[in-house]
Amino acid sequence: MYEIVLAYDRIEVGELSALRFHLCHYFDASFDFNFPFRPLLEFIAECLRQKGFNAEIKLPDYMEFEDFIEGSIAVGSREVAIYFEHSLSYFSLSSNSQEDLMMMVNASQNERFQHEGYGLDNAKLG
Repeated sequence: MYEIVLAYDRIEVGELSALRFHLCHYFDASFDFNFPFRPLLEFIAECLRQKGFNAEIKLPDYMEFEDFIEGSIAVGSREVAIYFEHSLSYFSLSSNSQEDLMMMVNASQNERFQHEGYGLDNAKLG
């Protein structure tokens, strides 16, 4: 079972020429291809929905042993890039707007996500 308390340390500024802001969250699960990134991202979207935002996760279809996954989360008319990696066990959200990332931080800060078992079909979000 994983229990994750979402607590973000900081939003980092990437290359100034690109004006891109990044939020990264690392986990102690390197090379654990069963780590529940997809349910975790859906949980963040659900936190946004509970705050009154229309949020939709856009990811490629699931593939066994997937790694280096890129997608996005649409919040209303705005879009934030998603990247997650099983080998280094982290996900990253990035946007050219710091406010977009702060909206996600504020919606999910200190919320508890739980996932029991390894099958994504068995995810229990709490």
